[in-house]
This record gives sequence, structure tokens and C-alpha cells, in this order.
Amino acid sequence: MAKNARFWIEHKGSHVKLTLSPGENVSTEVFEYTDEGWSRDVVDYEYHTGEDVIRSSGCCDSKDCDGRLTQYFDSVWPVSGKTSAAIVDWDSENNAICDETVQLPQWGKERRSQRDFAAESSGY
Repeated sequence: MAKNARFWIEHKGSHVKLTLSPGENVSTEVFEYTDEGWSRDVVDYEYHTGEDVIRSSGCCDSKDCDGRLTQYFDSVWPVSGKTSAAIVDWDSENNAICDETVQLPQWGKERRSQRDFAAESSGY
């Protein structure tokens, strides 16, 4: 029987540790108004035990003064795969300050696409 998978994500400006049981999935969603419109991010995480990977898929949708832009992605991370320390701040010389206790997955990009509504309406 497969074990639970534990990994860190960034959510609403913080680092959150998720635990997924075999076959389980969880979704995160953030909606906010911005100074020029709005932004909505939805990400799904699913533990595929047969492959021993976490699959992540999501949609980032926003509208501002330049129009609406929707981006989609699918990523994969082997449960025992590479991680990197989370960047928590920057020093005065623009060097990253990392928290070594928070190891974020290094997601492999499988698919990425976008729809630019303003470009479409202009005939591109």
C-alpha cells in the first residue's frame, strides 16, 4: 500500500504543507480584486500512486486595463523528486533569502497554454 505524500506549496503568500492519501486530490482557489481589475487562480493537486507522482493542473485567469488573459498549466512532481528551498525575502543587494526548512517541489512542466482575449479581438 502506498504511503501518504507530503509536500509544500505557496498559497496566498504563505507556505502550506499538504498531505495527500493515495488517489486523493485537493484544490486551492484565490480570487482578488486588483488596482486594475481582478485575478483568480485555481490549482488542483492529485496523488497518482501508480506512477508515484503528484499531478498539478491549474488556471490563472485575470482581467486588467489591457484585457483578459487566461493561462493553463499541467505539471508533475515525482513524490521523492527534487525540491528547493523557499524564497522568503530579498536582501538589500537583491539576493534571495531562503528558508531551508520549507522545500518546494521542482515541478516539471508538461503542458502550458494561454488565451489572450484582447489579442483575439484584434485579429491575432
